[in-house]
Amino acid sequence: MPEPAILAPKRRSHAETLAAQVTPLITKLLQKTAIRPRGAVTVSSVPAGAKVLLDGRWLGVTPLSMEAFAGPRMIDVQFNRYLPHTSTVRIEPNQTTTVDAVLVRDPSAALARPPWRIATGSVLIGGGLLLVGFGASALAVNGQCQDGSTNLDTCTPYYGTAAIGGGLLGTGAALTLAGTLMLAIPSRATSR
Repeated sequence: MPEPAILAPKRRSHAETLAAQVTPLITKLLQKTAIRPRGAVTVSSVPAGAKVLLDGRWLGVTPLSMEAFAGPRMIDVQFNRYLPHTSTVRIEPNQTTTVDAVLVRDPSAALARPPWRIATGSVLIGGGLLLVGFGASALAVNGQCQDGSTNLDTCTPYYGTAAIGGGLLGTGAALTLAGTLMLAIPSRATSR
């Protein structure tokens, strides 16, 4: 019968060693966090729906009310096409700190047109110009002989295209105007 091997003491793996060292640190951190004083912060903005950052961390959008650690804190309120509002506040334990941000429109922010407006406006202008061309052509041949002669007393039939030419011309002009307005007038700023 072979002799039993002498068992060497089991060595701890690197992960087990790290876990043994980190566990007390995490416990200590959680205990300090649990007793750290807290207050509340309420943030509102005009316009509403602005992003709120507390010490550079995104919290949500206005109106916002939440618990925060006490102490001096930096609050940023941001909204697309508006100048950011930054304030330093002191959150007191068991107190609510209120920040009311009235945002000012950024004068350098260009109002963009959404792609659907650019496409629709372009199609309206193109279609309108095409109809204007057809209407002008119809009006140009109105009253002329169909057989090409110049004697209006003997020619039959002749082109009577005044009504259709006027309709095409008017519709084309309206479409061109609508497309131009769609491209020229900036859209309302609704994005964040």
